[in-house]
Amino acid sequence: MRIKSLALLLLIACLGTAAQAAEPATESTSAKVVRLTRALERDPLGDTDKSMRAWVLDWLMRTPDHTIVICDVVNPLLKDDRAPNAGIYVLQQMFGNGAYQIEHPDDKDPGAPQLAGVESMLRAYSVVLTKQPQSRIAYLDTLLEQQTAGRLKQYMAPIIDEKCTKDPAAKPDA
Repeated sequence: MRIKSLALLLLIACLGTAAQAAEPATESTSAKVVRLTRALERDPLGDTDKSMRAWVLDWLMRTPDHTIVICDVVNPLLKDDRAPNAGIYVLQQMFGNGAYQIEHPDDKDPGAPQLAGVESMLRAYSVVLTKQPQSRIAYLDTLLEQQTAGRLKQYMAPIIDEKCTKDPAAKPDA
């Protein structure tokens, strides 16, 4: 009886190991964040059940590997209660920031992820405008104009510096 029990345990252990080995390889969670971020840029209105956004947001909040600094670069958007799809754009800015950090782990420029987030947000906004041209937001239109003129980085640099990278505790002497 003891031998049968031991044999059964061994069989179960072997089957468990074989089952684990037989599982298909899955993408890393970091790669999934980047993939979903890009998918949301291409089709920002397609996540109707919000499952993609919920997954990316949950991962960004839980990961110890990346820190998403949420700062006021989209504050004019948040202040406009009538801005259509504002929540989508704010989240997209965060997701683009995280995707940039994943894709550029050695970049130490604290403004680069913020700019990448803004660019991701603008890609999503541009797609929405093709489907809902009446959904214009003046602040995002200004950013698009700067991007089209090749000046987005220069335009955003002082905003990012003031709102994101300066130490709020370091106040100038009065």
